[in-house]
Amino acid sequence: MYPEICYETLSAYVSTIQTSARELANASLSVSLNDELHQSMAAMKDLQGPDFEMKMSNVQTWVSAALINEDTCMDGMEGKAMNGKIKDTIRSNIGRVAQLTSNALAFINELSYCE
Repeated sequence: MYPEICYETLSAYVSTIQTSARELANASLSVSLNDELHQSMAAMKDLQGPDFEMKMSNVQTWVSAALINEDTCMDGMEGKAMNGKIKDTIRSNIGRVAQLTSNALAFINELSYCE
């Protein structure tokens, strides 16, 4: 849907992806998650100060966005002509990442109530 950003973010993975739909999906998922989650990890290191609530809100937003990206990726696979085994593997990996991200978001939400 977004060829410019697709090329920009995935061109570094060309040698890994080659012609593999599985590697393309994995690289794409990794890139989409890394942006939001890396921002969240950096912000978590600097939660001190009077703007704690704003920083926590940003972290919650970024982790939630990562979770939405996973759902969107799953939705995007529906109806696509793709080898069933590859689609199942990708779906399984995305599901696991979604569960891990959901757990992280729950801990982050709990932290925002503790401070």
